[in-house]
Amino acid sequence: MDNRFARYGRLPLYVTRDGFSAADIYSLRETWSSGRFGGAKDMALHAYANLSEFLPSAIIDGGASISALPVDPRPDLLGVEAQTPHGLLSLGRLIEQPVWRLQGVIVLHRGQIVAEAYPGMAPRDRHVWMSVAKTWGGLLAGRLQDAGRLDPTADVTDILPEFARTAWRGVSLRDVLDMSTGLDLEETPAAVNDPTTPISRFFRAEFGEPDGEGALPTHNAVIAGVGRLEPPGVAARYSSVVSNLLGLVIERLTDRRIAAHMQDIWAAMGAERAATLCLSPQGQAGLHGLFSSTLRDLARFGLLHTPSWRVTSDLQVVSQAQLDRLWSTGRPDGYMKADLGPRIAQAFGEQPHHNAYQWDAVFADGDMFKGGMNGQGLYVSPRRDVVVAWFGINRDGIPMHPIARRLAQTFAS
Repeated sequence: MDNRFARYGRLPLYVTRDGFSAADIYSLRETWSSGRFGGAKDMALHAYANLSEFLPSAIIDGGASISALPVDPRPDLLGVEAQTPHGLLSLGRLIEQPVWRLQGVIVLHRGQIVAEAYPGMAPRDRHVWMSVAKTWGGLLAGRLQDAGRLDPTADVTDILPEFARTAWRGVSLRDVLDMSTGLDLEETPAAVNDPTTPISRFFRAEFGEPDGEGALPTHNAVIAGVGRLEPPGVAARYSSVVSNLLGLVIERLTDRRIAAHMQDIWAAMGAERAATLCLSPQGQAGLHGLFSSTLRDLARFGLLHTPSWRVTSDLQVVSQAQLDRLWSTGRPDGYMKADLGPRIAQAFGEQPHHNAYQWDAVFADGDMFKGGMNGQGLYVSPRRDVVVAWFGINRDGIPMHPIARRLAQTFAS
């Protein structure tokens, strides 16, 4: 087939922004699989912006009106630079140089857009958040905690008694919120690529694919079958299994689907487009990462964690009590004991204080970061009233982390 794949080999990002031909899309779909989805190659250019074509999805609709995000450009921000694992880089260079495969980036200060660029996508494209979506679980859990409906000291099996005969017995909800369950479910590149590991089996089950032994377990069966590695609370072992378990807990406590909770917040904050939430073959929410929206709507979501939440939202979604808990209840002693802490510290060139409520990093100054596979990120500085969000497609990630932190630090707290 004579199409753009034959001409380009590895497709440039602007093909996503400018649009694919029908022949291109059919060719891309021929290569679809959970493994290739994670590979950040040509197929991802279409799938990351159209994930609901590939997996069953719930529609998260907006409200009756779109909230305005005032625009007050600060061209000087393009010159903000930071030391990265790839040397000294500025925001402008990341945007201009296609090697980084940055698709879109936005910076808000006090609810105003002060920088925005779309080198590899259209502004109205819905892009998958990947693991940035895990912050939904922390947000919804925090709201239930505010309402007295979630006790972080409760055992997972108090809420999900069907897990009572599994290794989840003795794991508290706080252990889940902090990703310190002590279970054998850590999400490292080696574990993801080994078809026999629990995390690999989980992803395959979520996509309706057989595991390494040819079996086709359900989403919940894989979660229930995870074994014990160490006592809970010892180390922050990052895992999408934990995030989806949290989703099951939230649904059981409220008797409402995750999509319904998202709908309430999406409407309240005046999202500009409907979002999508992909589901397992059995209908469980892909809370760990399979949520897609425009970049501006991701920024609106981040804004909910700042003093300027009123700029877009009719509802104070994230209370000061939630932020205080996020800042104060982490476990710094366990943060650097597994893969998560060292990986995030290397990306920033600075060690954060802890992780909590599904956020990858909480810094001593209160700033928060959550990353997503292959180049997604959300950095929020509540005390400086800054949000930095970005989408990309790069298997090695995009070195936005220290630049986002430096961007936030250019504004007074």
